[in-house]
Amino acid sequence: EKLGDHVQEVQLSMDRRNMLVYIKEPGSEDDDWEYCACVAGEKLPGEDDDGGDDVDFDKPGPESGIIDISSRVSLEVVPMCEWAQMFEETCQHVQESFYDEALGGIDWVDICTRYRALLPRLRCRSDLTDLLAELLAEVGVSHMSVGGPEGDGEGDWLTGSQGNLGAEVSWHEIAGV
Repeated sequence: EKLGDHVQEVQLSMDRRNMLVYIKEPGSEDDDWEYCACVAGEKLPGEDDDGGDDVDFDKPGPESGIIDISSRVSLEVVPMCEWAQMFEETCQHVQESFYDEALGGIDWVDICTRYRALLPRLRCRSDLTDLLAELLAEVGVSHMSVGGPEGDGEGDWLTGSQGNLGAEVSWHEIAGV
């Protein structure tokens, strides 16, 4: 069964209850995408023939599911919070994915705790890269490394998408908008 017209991509939420649908009309500009958030597995709002007479399915909002990225979403990146998340994900990934469950006999939790104390001292992204490199060196294997973001001269050898930081999304009605 068809989800909706002109659907280009669908991504499920981590709990698989909701989905983000990327819609692009044929012939539209490259950056002219429409984003719709809705319940996973259901048709897009307005695609059913039943009801919804009082809902404007072209207007962004919780009823239509349309998310107006260009004028309603602001993105604030707090480097210290981002770096802390990257540090925690690195600690968790090594603990969960390392080939030796005992990590060669080291106390990985204690090592992560010691290095975590250094996070408030970071002043730039390359400081985080250095901290993570030192953290991974504690494991004592030669095939573990970390690189910096693409284009900064560090880790330009690393290509492709390695992961995505999460986003917390909620509807907030703003008076007059």
